[in-house]
Amino acid sequence: MTMRRFTTIVISLLLLTAAAACGDDDEPLVAGDEGGDAPAVGEPDGRDDALFVSVEHAGGFVAVGHDFRSLPSAVIYEDGRTFSPGAVMEIYPGPAVHAVIEGEVGEEQMQTIVDAADEAGLLDESPPDFGETLIADAGTTTITVVVGDETHVTSVYALTEGGDTLPGMETEHDDARARVSAFVDLVTSTVTQGEGGDQYVPERYRVLPLPPE
Repeated sequence: MTMRRFTTIVISLLLLTAAAACGDDDEPLVAGDEGGDAPAVGEPDGRDDALFVSVEHAGGFVAVGHDFRSLPSAVIYEDGRTFSPGAVMEIYPGPAVHAVIEGEVGEEQMQTIVDAADEAGLLDESPPDFGETLIADAGTTTITVVVGDETHVTSVYALTEGGDTLPGMETEHDDARARVSAFVDLVTSTVTQGEGGDQYVPERYRVLPLPPE
């Protein structure tokens, strides 16, 4: 599931999905290396539909339609706009549509995220070895980072389950997972603490019809 555009977004019962085509002539916000270990953030190119970072959690032992109803933990676009799930009332059944909070982060914060992604190995040609845990029916965390003209997608199984150590893991696997967890925490905290914090109003909805139980 790829997050590409929030202006034409469709909130699907509880799921936010988006897609947009990126032209070959468009220049991304995050430019090439400018003297540091990680690529540097450049100037915005005026587009509002280009993805910078997204963090999503899906799969596992969940009910039919769960992933369709789920929201990404955090989404950041090239122009600094951010989107994250809003508060949910603890009632049953819950609301048909989750609230989505729209905010904004600055270039310095985005550069910090790029540096952290590089440190976590998320910009490497080959992703780190996260090992194979013995935990069954866990979810998968998918992290997308767009740097320059390259899109880096990393999926980690059972990242949010089992604490610091998981059965069947070696120390190097635990370390790799810890670095990715730290990156996810950085992105989500940056988004939730960013400027703005207004509720996003969707332009349209997407519906998944399911047979009654």
